Amino acid sequence: MKLTALTYVLGSIILLSSCTDSSTSRPDQFSIRALDVVGDSTLWIASSNGFWAKSVNGGTTWDSGFIAGFDGELRDIHAFDDKRAIAMGIASPGIIWKTEDGGNTWSSVFRYDHPSNFFDQLEINEQGQGIIVGDPIDGKWTIVGTNDFGEHWVLWDEQHRYPADSGEVSFAASGSALIVEKRSFAFFTGGYGARMLHSSREKSFRLYEDTSATAGIYSATRFNDSTVVFVGGDYRFEESTKHSAGTIYFTNSGPKLRWPDHTVNGYRSCVKRMESGLLVACGPTGIDASWDGLNWTLVSDEGFHVLAVNNKGNRIWAAGALGTVREVTGLLPSDSATTRDNTNVIGLE
Repeated sequence: MKLTALTYVLGSIILLSSCTDSSTSRPDQFSIRALDVVGDSTLWIASSNGFWAKSVNGGTTWDSGFIAGFDGELRDIHAFDDKRAIAMGIASPGIIWKTEDGGNTWSSVFRYDHPSNFFDQLEINEQGQGIIVGDPIDGKWTIVGTNDFGEHWVLWDEQHRYPADSGEVSFAASGSALIVEKRSFAFFTGGYGARMLHSSREKSFRLYEDTSATAGIYSATRFNDSTVVFVGGDYRFEESTKHSAGTIYFTNSGPKLRWPDHTVNGYRSCVKRMESGLLVACGPTGIDASWDGLNWTLVSDEGFHVLAVNNKGNRIWAAGALGTVREVTGLLPSDSATTRDNTNVIGLE
């Protein structure tokens, strides 16, 4: 069914209106952590109770619904076009859903019934290779993979799963603490500190230590061939800037971590890179932007959970509480005055 925008103002604020079906739930009751943009301005979102919504015009109008027979929470969504998308149900059973008709019908393409299962991240690259990362079970990370754009998924054998440190977790805050590339992937963790686990090197790198079980890396993005920028902190302390952002440089002697000179304005749950090279991060206390990952500027004090960039990389949307989806491109700076020294570095692959 169609959902019209309650408001459409600077940056295209969209507060989703009530559904017109028989459900007693309303979109503005949902906290949105699953967001993707495909093409120039086709948006997909998902949330609790199997709720999903889609807009083909940047958020001016919406189609929405609920996955039949599923009342779980969807924390990540990957869109291929305006007809096809993959949505990740997080808790046991962990169910991966796929639609090929614009959301009218959804089919289960993978199900994991382990009572301790909790999926955190889902990512599929342009070649159709995809990874799902779930919290550790019996001391090893849950990894599920696909090689055919999500048509079929396979749970990794226990002997091939990466061991987890005591108390280590991944955070399902925005589905973006995972980077999947052509020949490798890396995911980022939390729980008394943070690690990066890298597939092609079969190595893990302890990045920093912390005293909190809910502290760590919540999101990461490729900045260039030799650099990854991450954000996080501790969601329980929204205004704290401790470990809230960092930059990882891949050198010939291994990854090197550098903290920002001017960091983000508190805990952050998502970070994305625009085609221009501009980095954008969001969290409950606002949106920050940076041209280098080392110097961040607050551009809005409106809180969001998740960000998504369109295919051209020139438009960006944010989503958060109360079913709010907003294009925030107009809030961002347009000129770069900062350069980076990328000598003596190697990439993830």
